[in-house]
Amino acid sequence: MSEDFKYDVFLSHSTKDKAVVRELAHRLKGDGLKVWLDTWEILPGDLIGLKIEQGLQASRVLLLCTSVNALNSDWVTLERHTAMFRDPKNKQRRFVPVILDDAVLPDTLIQFAHVDWRFKSADEYSRLLAVTRQASGDLNSALISQIEADRQQKKRHPLFRFLSRFWAQTLDSNRSGAISIPKAAVLYQKPQTSDYDVYDSPFGEGAYGKVWLARNAIGQWQALKAVYVSKFGKSTAPYEREFRGITNFKPLSELHPGLLRIDFVSRKKIEGYFYYVMELGDALERGWEEHPAGYKPRDLRSVLAKGETKHLDISECLRIGIALAETLHFLHTRGVTHRDIKPSNIIFVNNYPKLADVGLVSEILSTDSDDTGTYLGTPGYMPPPPESTGTPQADVYALGMLLYRMSTGQDPGYFPELPTALINDDSRMASFLRLNGVILKACSPDRTRRYSSAGQLHSALLEIQKAS
Repeated sequence: MSEDFKYDVFLSHSTKDKAVVRELAHRLKGDGLKVWLDTWEILPGDLIGLKIEQGLQASRVLLLCTSVNALNSDWVTLERHTAMFRDPKNKQRRFVPVILDDAVLPDTLIQFAHVDWRFKSADEYSRLLAVTRQASGDLNSALISQIEADRQQKKRHPLFRFLSRFWAQTLDSNRSGAISIPKAAVLYQKPQTSDYDVYDSPFGEGAYGKVWLARNAIGQWQALKAVYVSKFGKSTAPYEREFRGITNFKPLSELHPGLLRIDFVSRKKIEGYFYYVMELGDALERGWEEHPAGYKPRDLRSVLAKGETKHLDISECLRIGIALAETLHFLHTRGVTHRDIKPSNIIFVNNYPKLADVGLVSEILSTDSDDTGTYLGTPGYMPPPPESTGTPQADVYALGMLLYRMSTGQDPGYFPELPTALINDDSRMASFLRLNGVILKACSPDRTRRYSSAGQLHSALLEIQKAS
């Protein structure tokens, strides 16, 4: 396959079709293709949206596994629109519809030749392999002719001619400025500001934007994060929610030492982004000021990754857990929750752990809320469904899972298992057992059996620290 892409194939599908798609993925992999499948590439703690975006960019061909389930999936719809934006007429065959059941193809796809995978026939699989292997030069000429004949037949369909004219007019209008389609240049544009000197290369990237080093008027180094509307897809509502959340959080961030302080929030720019400026976290390595390109923030994820054992001493787990529980209690008493507690969102400033990445901070929701927006967060650190995030009990669960990750070195997906090395270490196991009791209570699947507040969790951790 082309060396420009890490993956040959990206499998876009509904989770309800997982069994048939996984079978297809194994078959493609067995025939030598590099396959991107969500269950193979997305790990507990990863940002799902970011990993999908990276997978799409790194894959040469997008297989649109189309079914009744897929047509009702927001993720699949977003992936389909992404594919059609980068190659509207599919000249490079960057996407291939793969029919899984009797679903009716959307108008935007009916014009293209597809693979009928309802009966999993050998002929249809050969056609699928032919298209996905096209770039390697080993595509059978007979199959090319067959696929091209299908394509020409589709082109005679009246709807094809109409859609072709529509896409051509859309692209022409975009060139003339009548229709605005986000471009990569805008998406990653460095923020323009007269009040801060912004270093050229960003040092961090999240699901919705990037983070740069910046210096203010008196020469202090700070972190500047830009959030781009184009990162949110067709709907601007999440972008507006992000802006409101950060502007509402700014005054709170100045009232508690456990919150990463926000010093400035810009207006929403006509170019499609806004930015905010925060205090800068400790650096992983000293002396970075002479070479700013080498700055990397010292967050909990990097601290855990740096150690050979991937875990921290129990005393350090307690220090960090106590500080974060007290900070969460402060937030909850002010009527807001964090909703995205995880290692990469814990930044150290003068070695003090602070809650960062406040984009999901929101007002406390009732425990029986059915607001779909309450399911935001990071898998592994979210309570099991049907419980939603956006409540103090969900934040307590996330902090408990963070304590599990720090003390055992294991990902949340292994909870409540303990590593063999810990079990066999008598001295460490003795100090861990009391903390483990707190973790198990904080992470109970039944929220009524958890600590009723972050304040209670804070007191439980303090008792263990005093007894140590």
